[in-house]
Amino acid sequence: SLRNEYLAGSLWNSLSNDWISEKDFKEIENFYYTNCSNEEFNNEIKRAIYQKQKLSKGDTLPNMRALDNEDNEIHIKDLTKNSNTVIYFWPSDTAKANILNTKLNHLKIKYPDILFLGFERNKENDDWKKFIYTKKLASNSQFSLPKDCDSYPLFSGNMDRAIIINKNGTIKNGFLFFNNKYFEKHLKNL
Repeated sequence: SLRNEYLAGSLWNSLSNDWISEKDFKEIENFYYTNCSNEEFNNEIKRAIYQKQKLSKGDTLPNMRALDNEDNEIHIKDLTKNSNTVIYFWPSDTAKANILNTKLNHLKIKYPDILFLGFERNKENDDWKKFIYTKKLASNSQFSLPKDCDSYPLFSGNMDRAIIINKNGTIKNGFLFFNNKYFEKHLKNL
């Protein structure tokens, strides 16, 4: 229902807002669960809250194993070492992926000193490689996250979310949507 969509939208916005207090977020969360009847939304939000709690501002990025486009295992910390980095996750929705790709091209030009690393969590390997080719993405900045990776639950989902880390490997925002209106403000603060 429309009511559930508005409730979920409000909670999603609050979840990625670094400037909202923990107490205020808890009140929003309680209001949401009291009034939202959509179990699919509820499950997705529970997972997102768990992920945000495990990837808190000020924490060090956990060891994250991924696969490059030639199916070689890599460790994200090796790629991000000494670089301000945006780790972003491709959404399953094609329209949202297109929006992310357009914004990504703009941000790469505007912030050339920031490393942008993309991760796929849901597509099969052949579909992922076709996506990279079709979108004309640099294959050296695109990776897939294997579902058997210990840290996969921290990154699973279908949304266009991002993690922003500084050159010391410290999380500056562990759960930010790529389309968040304050996204660039976070980049300027790196």
